[in-house]
Amino acid sequence: MKKFKYTVLKFYENILLILEMGVALFLIVLIVINLFELFSHLEFNQSIKVTFQNLQMYLGLCMNLIICTEFIRMVYTHTMQAVLEALIFAIARGVIVGRPTGKQTLFYIAAIFLLMFMRKYLLYELNAEKRISRYIKRMAYHFYSLRGKRFRRKYPLRNTDLYLKRNSLFRQMGSRKTK
Repeated sequence: MKKFKYTVLKFYENILLILEMGVALFLIVLIVINLFELFSHLEFNQSIKVTFQNLQMYLGLCMNLIICTEFIRMVYTHTMQAVLEALIFAIARGVIVGRPTGKQTLFYIAAIFLLMFMRKYLLYELNAEKRISRYIKRMAYHFYSLRGKRFRRKYPLRNTDLYLKRNSLFRQMGSRKTK
């Protein structure tokens, strides 16, 4: 029974993956069509005068293309960072292309600030590899170097979790080679 459930779940995962890739491919086709539309609207006048409406139309088309590419990345990667970036671009499009009032602009900016704050400080998987403070590194280095000496004397040939964690920490820090 467990094997049947496992195969059914794998089948559903594969079907969903195929559907997601189909949606991504469809969006890529729409982006290419939208690129042709963008270039077909370009007009070269003798006076090289671009009106505000034309500029706003071009910005709208370009922002739609950017949002579509971010949406494809969001569908493909399945990460919260991609979702937040797609939301940030969508809100930025509303500020740039739309004609918001003063209150709406303030709300848009507050929403972008909140999303940027969430992306920077609340995404653990993004921050785990990049931002380990020096104080924590030094403390961990000191702790593992003391524990490692005693540990190696007691169990010289054993590969246990502590030994592997200590080695991986030293490799990440790049400051000390271990045996």
